[in-house]
Amino acid sequence: MNKNKFKDYIVNKKWSSRRLGVGYIIQCNEGDDYGLIYGYEDHNRKQYNCLTWIYYFNKPLNLCYNQYHPVTYLKSYDIIDPLKELYEVEHVTPLNEYKLIDFENEAPKPRKQIGIEGGYIYLDIWEQMCHGNLFIDYSDISSSIYFPVINENDKTITYYDYHAYNSADKPSCILTCFVGLNKYREYSKCIKYGNLFSNIEKIKEYIDTFNIDENLNLFISGEKGHFHSYPGRDDSFFYTKYWKSTSKDAYLNQLVNFHEEEDYYNCCGRSEEDYDRIDQEETTKLRNAVRSAYNKDNHFLFLLKNYFSELEFKKEQYNLYAKEMNNYIREKDKTIFEATYDKNSFRKFVDSFNRNY
Repeated sequence: MNKNKFKDYIVNKKWSSRRLGVGYIIQCNEGDDYGLIYGYEDHNRKQYNCLTWIYYFNKPLNLCYNQYHPVTYLKSYDIIDPLKELYEVEHVTPLNEYKLIDFENEAPKPRKQIGIEGGYIYLDIWEQMCHGNLFIDYSDISSSIYFPVINENDKTITYYDYHAYNSADKPSCILTCFVGLNKYREYSKCIKYGNLFSNIEKIKEYIDTFNIDENLNLFISGEKGHFHSYPGRDDSFFYTKYWKSTSKDAYLNQLVNFHEEEDYYNCCGRSEEDYDRIDQEETTKLRNAVRSAYNKDNHFLFLLKNYFSELEFKKEQYNLYAKEMNNYIREKDKTIFEATYDKNSFRKFVDSFNRNY
């Protein structure tokens, strides 16, 4: 990581009277000293796609963003700030200025946590904060925005965050769409011939050098027992047999029936200590079955089909996120946003829109 120019600053992640929101630019024209945002009424609600309010912000005359460009902004809670009007926001920042980081997959395992005032935080996230970075932590489950306000006078960095959970069937909000578009952007168009050939060649090289006998140690069979306490019921001790693979190769993992099955259990409490024992005879049978089922030609074809299926899936994911990106704007509001609001009318428009929602 680069030299930290904020090494003497104090990082603050406390509750404050402001919160971070996500929305779309409605109007941000060169020559104006103001801009308009269509944003969330309350990002703490479960309805992440509930865009209801218009906000305005002050800006330099030369700053301009395209309509519906996704941004973050800081706003006061829904009480009248004596120094600001209710619908005025600040620190408007395009989402594409944030660094996207997949800490779950990129960070060393296990991820370390450290204690800070108010709780615990992952060390890799804390290091980003100590450098005053704009970043988005994303995973298959959720995405989180971290926005810093840096005060050079008292040497503090105050972070504001915004969290969104991914939906199983479709993107849940602007943030998850933005992350998905960036994650799958390279698959939005046809993959270049050179890259395609290179990846197929890597699969071929892997198969050419693959030796099934050198990988049989990845397959084991055995039995294990574990105690389970049931408050208000009889405690039990479970006995299980298993045939498992630790290989990451999808072809190998479907050659035989890897599974677990409960052999029996008793309700007499803990009859012995938990254990996990390899059954050498069953392991030998399992490995022989894998060796007999293995075929190098089928191995290559399986991985090749998987590769093209994955390409198609990622392209479909990109198209899904692209389709949903602007779907959080109500159709009736799009018509209203076609108008341009000048310096004398935009405050009246904002107040009227929000009061009549």
